[in-house]
Amino acid sequence: MALHKNKFGHAAKFWYFPQDSFNVVGLIARRNDTETEEVSLKLYLSRASSGRAITIYPCNFCTAAIYYGKKPRRRPVSLVIDEIEAGIERHRVHDYFIWADTFTIDQKYVRRFCRAIISRGLNISWACNSRVDTVDRDLLVLMRKSGLWMISFGIESGKQAILDQTGKQITVQQSRTAVQTAHALGIKTSGHFILGLAGETQTSMQDTLRLALELPLDIAQFYAAAPFPGTGLYTQAIERQWLTDKVSVSQSRAAMHLPGLSAQEVDRFRKHAYRKFYLRADTARRLMSMLKPGAIRDVPVNVWGFLRWAAG
Repeated sequence: MALHKNKFGHAAKFWYFPQDSFNVVGLIARRNDTETEEVSLKLYLSRASSGRAITIYPCNFCTAAIYYGKKPRRRPVSLVIDEIEAGIERHRVHDYFIWADTFTIDQKYVRRFCRAIISRGLNISWACNSRVDTVDRDLLVLMRKSGLWMISFGIESGKQAILDQTGKQITVQQSRTAVQTAHALGIKTSGHFILGLAGETQTSMQDTLRLALELPLDIAQFYAAAPFPGTGLYTQAIERQWLTDKVSVSQSRAAMHLPGLSAQEVDRFRKHAYRKFYLRADTARRLMSMLKPGAIRDVPVNVWGFLRWAAG
């Protein structure tokens, strides 16, 4: 890890991971070969500071404001690009993940970042997180030109009424447009969905799964709604007695018993959703296209582990 001192400019941390430390579905973290090992870099491009500014997107399940504060602050583009160049020159790192809660929240900043990469002639690939309503085709074209290879969207639900009550402030149609536009430009897409939010039913979970299957997503993650302390969802769950005593809150296991929908039913549906999404020939083809040749040897073990989990 390399730590710089400048309060806003050089406060970035470089974290280097060996290839074997990645065990995510699809092995989406691609790395550039070096003589010794394969590495990637997680780049802290923007931080959040404490403050009294109103949260721009008050999603009731989100912990971002708790972790980072409510007022975003950004590192100067020139210094970020300097650090990318240093990563290339010193460590031969050409693949970057932009570690920002919603990198595309400031389109002007993103455009400056992309143009700086292009103007300096940096041969890199990078990935980032985004909302579906903070990108358009023109921005995605520029991002793609500067090396963007994958973008992750917080889609959350296929039911508009559930999106509305969470405060997410997006529409299902915006999710469709964002994913389809990125896919058409040759950008890999990842969709993140939450099951078991307030108002959820078996029918609305089916709506969410149907949306995931209809979209040209390369990767999908289905989380259990997690009422972490400090969030609006936690307050709602306590007031309505959706949580049982001594329950462990996690995105990998449902904790809330909603009216007409138990936590166990949500967990069963999550596994069903994973099976329906990943046990498709088209999905398998997309995942294989993202694998490095050396990672293919791990596929049988990972597939077997997934099948055992999904069948449980």
